[in-house]
Amino acid sequence: MPTAANYNLYRDDFPLIPTRNVPGVTARWSLELPQHIDGDDLVVPPDSYFMMGDNRTNSLDSRYWGFVKRENLVGRPLFIYWSIDTPEEDGNPTLAEQASIFLRHLTHFATDTRWRRTFQIVR
Repeated sequence: MPTAANYNLYRDDFPLIPTRNVPGVTARWSLELPQHIDGDDLVVPPDSYFMMGDNRTNSLDSRYWGFVKRENLVGRPLFIYWSIDTPEEDGNPTLAEQASIFLRHLTHFATDTRWRRTFQIVR
């Protein structure tokens, strides 16, 4: 859940905010997105998917590049190989912050791993 410190109007209120001048949004999606908005809803076309990253506050996903056609899906997830609790992070960490996050994951691997989710089959 975003905090006031890392709130991003476009990302967190999608699709209500226009794409103009939003870093990471492709030119094609910027032109196409308005055609798929009905009131406050985004309407996904048939045979397409809206893809969300697993770390929504730090993912360039369909909010930034659009739908994925069914014909472009080549597989499906089989299992969760690792799941870890992470502290609330800013959506755009600096290189130093990324190094700190990596070091935290490394040193807290045993205590922060969500063992109930790790190696679970995706249904």
